[in-house]
Amino acid sequence: MEYFAVLQVFAVVHFLAAASPGPNLVLVSSHAITHSRRAALLMGVGIVLGTFVWSSSVAFGLVVLVQQSPGLYTFIQYAGAIYLIWLGVGMLRDGFNNRYAINTKKVAETGNAYSFILKGFAVNMTNPKSIAYWTSLFTVLIPSHSPSWLFITAIIIAVTVSLIWWSLVAMFFSVERVRSGFLAVRRYVDLFTGVALVLLGFRLATAK
Repeated sequence: MEYFAVLQVFAVVHFLAAASPGPNLVLVSSHAITHSRRAALLMGVGIVLGTFVWSSSVAFGLVVLVQQSPGLYTFIQYAGAIYLIWLGVGMLRDGFNNRYAINTKKVAETGNAYSFILKGFAVNMTNPKSIAYWTSLFTVLIPSHSPSWLFITAIIIAVTVSLIWWSLVAMFFSVERVRSGFLAVRRYVDLFTGVALVLLGFRLATAK
């Protein structure tokens, strides 16, 4: 019963963390609006893959290598910041050029499945805050002396919660009524998303 309660708390905490504003939410929602439900779902899959890698690494101690290597941590931090800024600049360029002004009702589907999955995975994996998040989550909620099955179950819960959440985000923002309303002001959606990503990138680069 004690382990069951631990897993319940673990699921709730991870859900709240996944639902909090950040690069993942900005990208999945914007792709659902300006690309398609498929693109947003695939990006969600990439984020979930990142969740699996991070949670597994922490659960089995691999993340200790990153924590003990300041150079590697710094590399991940700046790589993530540069990637977010690059994505943001691209969105700003589209917004300033009003790229999709000709037909706001047509959704632009650019990129194959792998590109969307890779983008979601890259955003998740290049966020060094994930190291602190997953380390604290397992350290605080999962006792070190716990049986292996508890760690494995926690990883499965993390992946499942993430998959459900990002699927819901993708489906909600791709609902025709919601999407149409945003597409009518697509230029401003691009500009807002671009600014948000650039600011998140600079914040990540300057984080201590």
